[in-house]
Amino acid sequence: MEKKEIYYDIHCQIRSAYKYGEGWINTSDKEVFRNEICHAFRAKGWDIIFSTQTSQADTAKKGKSELYLHPMVLVGHIDQGLIDEVEEVLRNGESFQLNCTIMGKQLFDISDEKYRSILKAKRDEIRLDILKAFQTTRSDKFISGSCDILDKIAETYHVPRLSVSEGIRCSNDIERAFVHTLFDECVVVGKIKQKELRPGKMWGLTGYRTTSKSYREAVNSIAAKSNDSLGA
Repeated sequence: MEKKEIYYDIHCQIRSAYKYGEGWINTSDKEVFRNEICHAFRAKGWDIIFSTQTSQADTAKKGKSELYLHPMVLVGHIDQGLIDEVEEVLRNGESFQLNCTIMGKQLFDISDEKYRSILKAKRDEIRLDILKAFQTTRSDKFISGSCDILDKIAETYHVPRLSVSEGIRCSNDIERAFVHTLFDECVVVGKIKQKELRPGKMWGLTGYRTTSKSYREAVNSIAAKSNDSLGA
């Protein structure tokens, strides 16, 4: 049976001659640290990508695992099967010693294409969340700030992935683009009404409101599909 690789964000805090806020007091300490830590990882089968910038550290790579070799904290993502190996390297150093290992989120090795297919499978559910977010109690009441609302919805469907830096969000994020596109479709077909809230003003403001009919239809559609799956 093929071994399944499971990846995690990781932070390994270490002690070395490097001082926070001061850096390396002696250039020789920097060279000793660099030579030892790179040699130690290479001895375990890791490849070293040497930095060409004096202000940046080197990077160790093994398969899809990657660690930035900073003299205070090694950060990156690794296969959980390599955690013991990394800690062994850091415990046995002379110019560095491991303080602690902090495990972050599990990261999934999912391609962009696969990620989009996952979101498409949840299309009805996501659309319902969008319609619900723009419901109002009156037909003359509209909700502004659509971007923030949609970004929060997108975040609930976010899957931390190996190929994407966690903690960094941008307009090109697949789940964000998917949710915003689905919202635009709802507006175009009239499921969500829009209205200018500051007509004639230099800085416009658009408000949105889900029609009661559209929300009921979305709820009923999901309920019908759920019943069909139970009866299958």
